[in-house]
Amino acid sequence: MRAPIPGPANRPQYSETPGELCDRLLIIALKRANAERRAREADLAPTARERCKIGAARLRRWQAHLHRCLSELLADIDAGRAALAPRWEFKMYNDSELNPVIRAEST
Repeated sequence: MRAPIPGPANRPQYSETPGELCDRLLIIALKRANAERRAREADLAPTARERCKIGAARLRRWQAHLHRCLSELLADIDAGRAALAPRWEFKMYNDSELNPVIRAEST
């Protein structure tokens, strides 16, 4: 669990951590690369290639937006202006009592 950054209580709270933003950026980069590759494939119909070009452009804009969000978040953390909420996870999928598949396999 991460403790909030000490300092004034009136700082903005961010809903995502830098790591979560990086995860989203990686996924978008993969989607964008795939869309750009498909947009160049000669065996696709022109309409499909055009949809891929449009999709890649939209992903490029979303990627730029998330890059700005990440830069601002990191700057705010560095300057003590950002507060990150404590995080904890409740994972049920790997719990031998809560996951019915694991429970069935162990009997």
